[in-house]
Amino acid sequence: DINGLVDGNGKINDNRLKQFTRLLKVLSLDPKLGLRMADWLDKDDSPRTERSERSDLEPGAPLPPNRRLESIHQLRGVHGLDNKSWHRLSPHIAASQLPLRYKPNTATPAVYAAKQSKPLGSLSSTRSRRPSKGGTSEWFEVDIQVQFNEHHFSMKSTIYRESKQSAVVVSRDLTPSQPHKSRKFEI
Repeated sequence: DINGLVDGNGKINDNRLKQFTRLLKVLSLDPKLGLRMADWLDKDDSPRTERSERSDLEPGAPLPPNRRLESIHQLRGVHGLDNKSWHRLSPHIAASQLPLRYKPNTATPAVYAAKQSKPLGSLSSTRSRRPSKGGTSEWFEVDIQVQFNEHHFSMKSTIYRESKQSAVVVSRDLTPSQPHKSRKFEI
């Protein structure tokens, strides 16, 4: 959960920042993005790295919210997070208002590797080292690809299962996307 980069008082959580920086390295992304993102979430306006707070941004640039995020898409304005980096990172993060528990068997291989204290090798070898049994997740992401004429959109919904009979849509994001090869379903 990206919101875990700051604690309940709006201060940067150093342990979570270290884990998130490891995730960025596993994904071959700029580790400075971690501190920039944490700086976007903390309550103050004091920059801890270049181009991460209001006083340090160019005119017209998106402003940091300085609070918990409602959607990971609010990170799109972080300096240095280009489209290629965004598409590499976004499947591995969430922005939840509810507490998330880490479960190794449902984590992506990159998240699992970043949570380990020792390097595990390649992501493909990490996949085989993750526990595959002994747990379930209450969290699900549904990704629906929509095409309207030449326009492509992705609608992602994050769903929390409260019980066997009840589920809640926690967030829903609709964003432009790249065309995907897909199967057509007739209704």
